[in-house]
Order: sequence, then structure tokens, then C-alpha cells
Amino acid sequence: MTATVPVGIYTQDTSLVYPFRGNGIVMQAGVTNGGHRNRSGHYALDGLGLDENWSVSAPGEANRNEDYRGWGRTLIVPADGVVVRAVWDRPDQPVAGVSDPHYYADGFPDGGDPGNHLVIDHGDGELSMIAHFQAGSMLVRPGAKVRRGEPIGKLGNSGDTTGPTCTISSRPGRSGGERRTPV
Repeated sequence: MTATVPVGIYTQDTSLVYPFRGNGIVMQAGVTNGGHRNRSGHYALDGLGLDENWSVSAPGEANRNEDYRGWGRTLIVPADGVVVRAVWDRPDQPVAGVSDPHYYADGFPDGGDPGNHLVIDHGDGELSMIAHFQAGSMLVRPGAKVRRGEPIGKLGNSGDTTGPTCTISSRPGRSGGERRTPV
């Protein structure tokens, strides 16, 4: 069987802001380890907080979450929408620089755990996910209507991550029962 599948360009309708303010650097996962290569990280970008000297961490070994400049930074809503999923009961990785599988949720034995995270439906079939919230910091729950720039929690180190980071991904999904899928 042979089939011809038309390939198009997906154009995102929702304009997003990065979910934290202040100095930071945005990259696509570990630039030296292959980047996001699992189901929760597809299309994702990672942001690390920087201080006024553009440093990611305090001088020294940076093996404590508190050593990272972004740790505890307020996370904000990237665009108006409704929270459709929220996980807020995951612990932070206790040692920065190590992604210990003992702290992954049961559904992610091989990695890819977004830790404490939420998914926002922005309408028109577009969703965004913000991941790795600090344990106990999430301010919203499913069903909450949120507006761009509102505080939603704090930057943390939960799930499969090697240090305090904010991961955001945007993707098509179900909105009002309709599925919008780029090909």
C-alpha cells in the first residue's frame, strides 16, 4: 500500500510569553546530551534563571537547589486560557545536577517526568504545558481560568531534571472536543 500524505506548516495562533520574568537563558534541554527525546518533552524549551551577572548558579559546586539563581522564581501564565491538568504533589530532586529516577512519578520509569506541571488550554486547539514547579508552590488547579502574566507557582526541580528549570511546550490538542493536528 502506498499513500501520499500532504505536508503543511503548522502556524501557532496563540502568542505566548515565557513563563518567568527577569534575566534568563532559554535552550532546548541539555544541549550536550541530545535534548528532549521523550514524550513529555517534545517541542519543549527550558529556561534557567540568571542573576544580574548572568550567572546560572552561585560560585562553587551548585549541588543544592538554592544555589541556582532561578530557584523559587515566580512562574506566570504564558497566555490566557483554562487549566485542564495540574500535578502538584511531586517532590523536588534533592540534589541539583542529578536526575534521580527514585523521584520520578510511576508512569515515567525511563525518564521524561515533567514533575509538578500544568497544562493550559488556550482555545482553538492549542495547549501549553509548564513543567518542573517547585514542590508545594502551584497556585492553580484544573478548571481555573487564567490570564497572561498571573502568578501560578514557583520555578523548581521536580521530575526528570538536573537542576531548577522551567520547561514550556506548546502543542496542538483537543479544545472543545476538536482536535487540531499539524502534519
